[in-house]
Amino acid sequence: MGDSGIVLVFAAAVLLIAPVPGWRWPAVAACGLLSIVKTGSVHPHYPAFFNALTGGPAGGREYLVDSNLDWGQDVKNPKEYLDAHRIPQVCISCFGSVDLLADELDCVAVISVSNLAISHDRFAGLDQIQPDARIGYSICVCDLRKRP
Repeated sequence: MGDSGIVLVFAAAVLLIAPVPGWRWPAVAACGLLSIVKTGSVHPHYPAFFNALTGGPAGGREYLVDSNLDWGQDVKNPKEYLDAHRIPQVCISCFGSVDLLADELDCVAVISVSNLAISHDRFAGLDQIQPDARIGYSICVCDLRKRP
C-alpha cells in the first residue's frame, strides 16, 4: 500500500471512531489533499507510484518490475530527449532485444528498467551505471559512447 493508501486508511479510521469531534474533519480533509498531491506528483507516470519508504518512483524498480512498473508507457518518450541532446543513434532494449553488455557498447543505451532488473546476464554492467537520464520512471538512458 502506498503513502496515499495509508493516509486514506488513517482518514477513514479517524472518521469511524464515534463520536466525531470537530477537529477530525480538517484532519481528514488534509489527508485527502495530501493523497491528491502525492498521486499528482507522478503524473502522468502513475504505474511508477511507490511510497517514500521504497525510494519513491525512481526506487520502485528495486522492489517490483515487469507489469507492476513498465507497461511500455515511456517507449515513445525517448525521442524528445534524443532530439534535444542531438543523439542520432541509440542501442535500445525494451522487453526483448539484443544483448547489451556495457563494456562492449559504443552508443547511447535506452533500456527498460524491467530488462535491467530481470536480465542481469544480458545487461552485465548496465545495472551498475548511474543513468544520464530517466524517461518517466521505466526507461534509463546511459551514454556509453567511447571517447577518443
